[in-house]
Amino acid sequence: MRLSPLALGLLGLFSITAYAGGTVAPAPEEAPAAATAPAPLPPQPAPAPVAAPAAVPEVQASAPQPLETSFEPHLYAGASIGETDYSGSTFLGATLVEPGHTSGAKYLFNKVFFGYRFIPNLALEFDEIDLGKSANITGIGSSLDVLGILPVGSCFDLFGKLGVADMEAHGATSNGGYHTGLNFGIGTDYHINKTWSARAEIEHFRKVGNDLKANLFSLGLQYGF
Repeated sequence: MRLSPLALGLLGLFSITAYAGGTVAPAPEEAPAAATAPAPLPPQPAPAPVAAPAAVPEVQASAPQPLETSFEPHLYAGASIGETDYSGSTFLGATLVEPGHTSGAKYLFNKVFFGYRFIPNLALEFDEIDLGKSANITGIGSSLDVLGILPVGSCFDLFGKLGVADMEAHGATSNGGYHTGLNFGIGTDYHINKTWSARAEIEHFRKVGNDLKANLFSLGLQYGF
């Protein structure tokens, strides 16, 4: 059987293909290029150490300071002037007189006093007294008193006093000379500063001479040593 040239050509091509394995291997694909690793960063210097903030001292609010209340035993002295009311009657010569109210003292002050304060509540005081003149009768003398003191705050003291007084009704003729009797009183001190004080007091004297009694109202200044 004679084959046409076209059939012969196809037959030859089929033979070549069968000989080569029947398939044409595809060309191998190129492997992708490996990724380039980034260059390492240069070493960085270590950060400088941060100093801890200095501790702030705690501020404590100072408590208000109380007024000074310390006490020290001390001497004091002072003088007072005021008014006296006598009661009773006595003889001036052959005349019976009844001295009454006096204002001021015959000898400058009604009272000069000296004392020692042992503790805040106790003092001992010596007084030289001039009750003033009425109907030509003057009560003069001295007294020794114990004072009980009650401090009121930092500026005031209240006090009561009790003692004995040796008093004369000077000018009287029926009972001349000094006579001893009780005296007592109340008063207050106002502290102007650490040294000076103002004093106001009322005192009663049971015996001025033999026949008279007297009340003395006085104001004065006192100095503490």
